[in-house]
Amino acid sequence: MRGMLALTMGFVAVMMGSGESAAAIKVSGWMVSWNPTSLAQFEAQASRIHEVLPEWFMVQADGTVARRPGWTPETRARLMKVAKDHGVAVLGMASNFAGTGFDAKRMQVMLGDKAKRDQHAKDLAKMAAEDGLDGIDLDYESLEAPDRENFSRLVEAMAAETRTRRLVLSVTVHAKTSEPGDWGGSQAQDFARLARAADVMRVMTYDQSWSGSAPGPIAADAWVESAMSFAATQIPKEKLEMGIAGYGYDWTKRPATSLTWTDWVDRKGPTLDPASGELVLGESRFSGAESNGRKIALAKRLGLRGVSLWYIGSEEPGLWDAVPKR
Repeated sequence: MRGMLALTMGFVAVMMGSGESAAAIKVSGWMVSWNPTSLAQFEAQASRIHEVLPEWFMVQADGTVARRPGWTPETRARLMKVAKDHGVAVLGMASNFAGTGFDAKRMQVMLGDKAKRDQHAKDLAKMAAEDGLDGIDLDYESLEAPDRENFSRLVEAMAAETRTRRLVLSVTVHAKTSEPGDWGGSQAQDFARLARAADVMRVMTYDQSWSGSAPGPIAADAWVESAMSFAATQIPKEKLEMGIAGYGYDWTKRPATSLTWTDWVDRKGPTLDPASGELVLGESRFSGAESNGRKIALAKRLGLRGVSLWYIGSEEPGLWDAVPKR
């Protein structure tokens, strides 16, 4: 694409120009089973990745947990072999995504009942250990403000189970710039309390503009800095990772269509948004290497543990050119 080389080189300059070692930042990434590029890209870039977080578990309608059906035994085995060969930790992602969105109701049938909460935590840790995982990433999104206390209790129960089994516990949370947050999903997540239980906290500093909103930045630099600066007041920096976007949106029709780099790459004549580093063409945007370079530089400046990419296989490949092997 016209201009892509220049943008990628700009990313390299942002990453390396400070003279700091990029190895000081851990690079993690989520994986999806429904796009085969995700596993292929993980295989290609595994030597640059510290932790991988594949979709692995699901919350069922009754609040219990099960393994997601998307991975076959063969693809699970392939993923685990690549991770083992390259020394990458595998944290199975557990989420309440169902159908077309995140479902608070299937969480709420379990959250308010201590016995069900404790069983949820026990079952999830047991399955993770059986599958040979190094840990669990809890990605329970779009809950409601009244769920705050019980969600904290669930994470605390989960921490007790993962410690017993020597598993890493990661908790993925919505971005916010103050407590308790400005909508139900963020209000349900008590950053400081969750951080006391979790080993790693990952803040989703993307979807500032989302599929249902008007066109706008996916992650404006100023918004990301504000969100992560606040998070750092609640969460120890050695536990804190910044979520970065490796995707785009096309708002030509509403709701917007999500774009991978493959969807975007042949579009001609994009401009660069100075506020985010994102590629812009009409009512479409993509968070590519330049945008991610700025975010990684910010994570280094703030002294964070690392960055987490949503998702491996969707991103501009130029991102990896500036991430050295571990």
